[in-house]
Amino acid sequence: MPNLEDHCQHSEKRYGVRDEEIHSWRDEPSQLAGGSHRDYRHDLSSLQTAIQLFSKLYGAEMVENIFLDHLKADSAEHRKRAEEIEEGLHSPKLWTKEEDDYLIHNFLAKTDEEIEAEFKVKPKISIKKRRQYFGLIRPKAIKRTRNKQREQRLVFKLNRGQKFYLRMDIYGGNNDIDFYITNFKNDGIPEERVIGRKEVEFLPKSTDNYSFVFSNAFSWRTGKNVVVAYHLENGREPKIKIEL
Repeated sequence: MPNLEDHCQHSEKRYGVRDEEIHSWRDEPSQLAGGSHRDYRHDLSSLQTAIQLFSKLYGAEMVENIFLDHLKADSAEHRKRAEEIEEGLHSPKLWTKEEDDYLIHNFLAKTDEEIEAEFKVKPKISIKKRRQYFGLIRPKAIKRTRNKQREQRLVFKLNRGQKFYLRMDIYGGNNDIDFYITNFKNDGIPEERVIGRKEVEFLPKSTDNYSFVFSNAFSWRTGKNVVVAYHLENGREPKIKIEL
């Protein structure tokens, strides 16, 4: 926070007088309240008291200007400190390239809690915000469809209007699978046969959980592997291997 000398120098630069009496009076409670002294004499209700005390020295208008300058400086610094505390260590400037690379390469294999334990100095909220900064999202589920052993689905929580990109490469047999996207509102993409590789650009019509379904149910003998790469618009691209 600005100290007494900082406030005095500001007043001297702006008005030609140091106004030390006003600044000292405003910060006087610090002798008892320490850093929380700004809970006292630092609100507009104290302005009239300041004018009564110091108007004979500086005039009512000057006292008001100095009072408001002091309040503005302390408030701006307080907001800055509060934001730093809230943001923690998630600022891009405080993340090294090695930490970013580790987060990107491991966010699917490890939970935020596990990454937090390894980083030690990065709180979970910082890790979460850094993931969001890179556009990294985890599937809410990776599971087999109940009635079809050779079918799996990736479930993502997607926001309305936010483009989602997916690329699949299929290996095994004739390099073919069935693929579709669905949700409870049937806002997805109808089932189709995919051979070799397919790139999908999907624009959700509503904020919802969407299932991306990969099926080899039509093939009883030949297993397939599908390498799925996906990303949000302008986000980083992780990959998942699916066995069907």
